[in-house]
Amino acid sequence: SYTPDIPPRTPTIPHMTPPEERSAKRSRGPREVSSSKPVAYVGRGADAHAEPGKKRGFDPRFEEMCGQFRGEVFAKQYGFVEEMRASEMEGLRKAVESERDEEAKEYMAMELRKLEDKERARAWRNKVEQKKSEIRAAEREKVKNGKKPYFMKKFVTTTCCSCCSG
Repeated sequence: SYTPDIPPRTPTIPHMTPPEERSAKRSRGPREVSSSKPVAYVGRGADAHAEPGKKRGFDPRFEEMCGQFRGEVFAKQYGFVEEMRASEMEGLRKAVESERDEEAKEYMAMELRKLEDKERARAWRNKVEQKKSEIRAAEREKVKNGKKPYFMKKFVTTTCCSCCSG
């Protein structure tokens, strides 16, 4: 029978590995460093390990120079997304009605329910936000007329009307 010239496999169990191989493996690990020598780039936070002179990327959501987030401006600029969602939901409704395969129909119905739930939640948030802005405007008017300022409680800001419980 033919046996290829393959070298015998070296054992991977640590106590069976010859000492010269074990010392070579240990040298690849972290070395002890003297505490008397100063560490480079101390106190620079996230940039402590960055190379000096190398540009660092930034996230505009967390940068002061990019301004503050204003939801109403964002909603105006990206209003077309709402229209796209509405057309997608309409297309999904039609696809659910015309689908013959039960599994696919069930999956599409589930996706449609998810989209509808998200739409309902979005409408709820808009309604609450509108109520907040109305209350703020009314309070501003009252403060102009000499009334002491009133700061809304969380309960008032999270309910859209007297019939809602939360």
